[in-house]
Amino acid sequence: MHFHIKTPDGEAQVWLDGLRVKENSGVSKRAMKQALAWAAGNADALAAIFNQLNPGIAK
Repeated sequence: MHFHIKTPDGEAQVWLDGLRVKENSGVSKRAMKQALAWAAGNADALAAIFNQLNPGIAK
């Protein structure tokens, strides 16, 4: 499971498991740090949304 971070300067993909960055194309360190801090407190909600949007994908 992963989620996307989109900023005016770029986009990144982050694995929910351990909040590891999968790919980063232009997201600043500051924006990444802020997004990862938010994601750490909202991991359950992110997982639920991922599962809603991607039914049938192994968890």
